[in-house]
Amino acid sequence: DYGHRVRLATHANYKEFILTAGLEFFPLGGDPKVLAEYMVKNKGFLPSGPSEIPVQRKQMKEIIFSLLPACKDPDPDTGIAFKVDAIIANPPAYGHTHVAEALKVPIHIFFTMPWT
Repeated sequence: DYGHRVRLATHANYKEFILTAGLEFFPLGGDPKVLAEYMVKNKGFLPSGPSEIPVQRKQMKEIIFSLLPACKDPDPDTGIAFKVDAIIANPPAYGHTHVAEALKVPIHIFFTMPWT
């Protein structure tokens, strides 16, 4: 309504929820179920054992390699071109600052849900 085009980039299992809200969706890599299981099992970012490292490394690579396309690629469903004007990112996310720097756009980092 105010001349802004909002694209929300997140995992594919949230696609219908986002589209139903009237926002544009772009899929990020990684599997949120695998990421959540890792966080529950390890109580943080450090792995509890060496077997956890390759799994988490693959998840992070998929997410990071999908960030730049999320900010510049056309809509995957409609093919409509997209150019990011600003990035809003979640603090624990990875790679957002590098993408903002590469694209020379402002970045705003904050939690998108209330904590009180």
